[in-house]
Amino acid sequence: LDEPNKLLREKQQEKLIDRGRIEQKLMSTTSSILQSPIITESNIKTAGGDNTRHTAYVNALRQEGVVRLDNVLSMESARQLREHVLGQIDDDAGTGDEIQNKKAAEKQDVTSSSSVLPPQFAKVLLHHQRWDLLLNIGSSTANDDDSIVRKALKEVLQSSVRPILEELLGDPNMAALHELASLVSKHGSHRQNVHPDHAHDPNSTNNRPLCLTCFVALQGITPDMGPTVWIPTTHRKEAHAQFQRRRVEDPFDPLSPKDQLLSTAPS
Repeated sequence: LDEPNKLLREKQQEKLIDRGRIEQKLMSTTSSILQSPIITESNIKTAGGDNTRHTAYVNALRQEGVVRLDNVLSMESARQLREHVLGQIDDDAGTGDEIQNKKAAEKQDVTSSSSVLPPQFAKVLLHHQRWDLLLNIGSSTANDDDSIVRKALKEVLQSSVRPILEELLGDPNMAALHELASLVSKHGSHRQNVHPDHAHDPNSTNNRPLCLTCFVALQGITPDMGPTVWIPTTHRKEAHAQFQRRRVEDPFDPLSPKDQLLSTAPS
């Protein structure tokens, strides 16, 4: 990278880090650990389905936009997949900063005939000690580490996740796997800014969403590790619209509509 671009990237990183500190303070009194929904006769009936546990999960997901499911992956499978991911990072990646510098260099040198970065790494905004590793499913007859990914994916899809996907997406054979990746944040990484993974689509409804995202923890996670944060009910159009309003609009209120949302919504 030339010096001006390097300085610009450093300034952008500093602003993102500062914004993360602001958001952490805004959300400090509203955050708690996400719990699995309490299964009762009433919320099963509200789901409009059979007297089964998964209908209560579906109902919670439709209402809240997020639901926690426990034990979708065995501890042994999680351990193997975690070792596989960390092994690829240690072997191929270098530091998160090096990855993003290479990405930026590739973007500048569009005439380059070869990639200086392994293609399995995606871009992240705050890259210090953070990686986004795209996972290779491998072939059904694979006899290597890629079979670990396929085995873990199959296990998740045969867990309590499957009936939820079937009810919300319809025929599972018609649903496309859009992305399979592992997000890794090591000690010293900075807090990411709150963001939607997908823009709100007017064609998406609570009964038939266009996309579902599933996070699977591969290790025990505690609050001091900087866990992923969700804000329930913000999958709706109104919440997305408020989130985009970043400027202060009320002279008697120092917070923008976006920051009002972050400071008051449970997360």
